[in-house]
Amino acid sequence: MIRPARFSDIPQLLHLAQTTLGRSRYDAQVDAPVFKALALEWINQQQDKPGQGMAFVSDNGTSIDGVFAGVVRPLYECINVFTAANLLWCVADGAKGNTAVKLLKAFEAWANRADGKVLHRYAVSDAIMNPEQFVPLFERMGYRKSALIFEKEA
Repeated sequence: MIRPARFSDIPQLLHLAQTTLGRSRYDAQVDAPVFKALALEWINQQQDKPGQGMAFVSDNGTSIDGVFAGVVRPLYECINVFTAANLLWCVADGAKGNTAVKLLKAFEAWANRADGKVLHRYAVSDAIMNPEQFVPLFERMGYRKSALIFEKEA
């Protein structure tokens, strides 16, 4: 079941983030207090109508096996077009194959309630897996590849 995240989900969200991001090429550790503060912020901001952030979870009945947290903000912070973007989108190993898509669709539906046109822009990095494998999925959902991201570690 896909539903908005709750405060009681935070320990499981932290574990999911630690497990997923721990496999990334960044070899980074999740700062638990900072992550918990971010999760509190996402959950506190939840409204029926987009304003700031929202987090949806996949609840399989026994645990949280996926999360999509994102924001809807005015594009360039100054025009009446909105952009929807992901902050954290991860799914546990062993989750159903369509979990990631269901999470994205839930966020899309919520974001589309904004007071204006919404440009959906979602990033999939190469930190954990090959992002090119997502191209067919996004294209089937009506997206087009529109940008490049350049990254430099210092």
